[in-house]
Amino acid sequence: MAGLVARVLVLSVLGLLATSEGNDEKDELVATALLFRHGDRGPLESFPNDKYFDKKYWPKGFGQMLNVGKLRAYELGKYIRHRYRTFLANEYKFEEIHVISSDVDRAIMTAESMLAGLYPPPKEDIWFEHLLWEPIPVHTIPYEYDSFINMKAKCPHYDALYGKVTQMVFQELRERYQDIFSTIIENTGWEDIDVDSIKTIVGTMYVYSMHNASYIPEWYNKMNHKHLKHLAGVAFAVPTYTKEIQRLTSGTFYNYLVNYLDGVIQGERPKFLVISGHDTTVASVLNTIDCYDYEPPEFTAMVFWEVYKAKDGTYRLDLLYKKNSTSDAEPIRIDNCKTSFTYDEFKATVAPILINVDQWKHECSATGRATAAVAGSTGTRQFSFLIMSAVVLFLNNFA
Repeated sequence: MAGLVARVLVLSVLGLLATSEGNDEKDELVATALLFRHGDRGPLESFPNDKYFDKKYWPKGFGQMLNVGKLRAYELGKYIRHRYRTFLANEYKFEEIHVISSDVDRAIMTAESMLAGLYPPPKEDIWFEHLLWEPIPVHTIPYEYDSFINMKAKCPHYDALYGKVTQMVFQELRERYQDIFSTIIENTGWEDIDVDSIKTIVGTMYVYSMHNASYIPEWYNKMNHKHLKHLAGVAFAVPTYTKEIQRLTSGTFYNYLVNYLDGVIQGERPKFLVISGHDTTVASVLNTIDCYDYEPPEFTAMVFWEVYKAKDGTYRLDLLYKKNSTSDAEPIRIDNCKTSFTYDEFKATVAPILINVDQWKHECSATGRATAAVAGSTGTRQFSFLIMSAVVLFLNNFA
């Protein structure tokens, strides 16, 4: 644990030293939105033969925040403070920042730990001399209603589309990577697996690698980790493979984001939005705009949307990504990923998938539409073409 803590501290300091101001010399930064994955947690699930998936090794509970995760989030707050040191006041001001989190313990705790790093209290705000901490509001959405951050609200239409996509993707990838699927089945105790199973095992082994690498079985260490990570990346991308399914997955997120940034520009909302979410949130949001690299987002990976106002009164939006706690924010370098837009261009890019909560509820309950979307000769051919095009692209890039 001491080694992990030291690594987080040292790498975070290096990140601070490399961080830019977040301001353009000519244009004025007027709004910022951040989305990050939570900090380090215990494993959520694993394979039957995993002897370390046992509560005696994870006394805080499965999926609960680890101390190193709290520290990583705290250092993320310090990073944000440094980057936006001239944009945000030194002390917390409710009219400047709005923080919202998935209603899951680790996401809420990450937001709280990040805020402790972002806002060390000035002398006049210290309310107890032995506790240098300022309580700052973190707003949440109930888990069962969250179509926005955790994306777990019930949606039959999405379930039908997701099942169709996974079936097609899995069939192609299993044929291509039979050796990987066979090795996992032989060693895990699973009778059969799909790409979600690979996502599970890659995620759990990532947790072990960050906490105690001796928990990782030797057979897993011998596998092709590049292929494993990108197969897991496919599982992260499946929920946003087509425009129709994107609308039900990340449509409410982008609808909220656009409305929020519009509100900032109009002087009606705090200029700094922070969203504490999950790896699935980060991957879905990026894949929707063709900016996902097919690698599972790491702990505290963060997406930036920065809106600048030019002297002529026009606005532009820059998209940046901080891949992990050791890296700096930078444009995403992926073919077809646009990282700088006029603000109107950005809104036009996401317009086809924007959906408000009421529309989302209506479309999700329309189970007849789900059947129509995946059935019928023309619809099926178009849907299949989109899915197989994505699979072929994956195979060409990562084979």
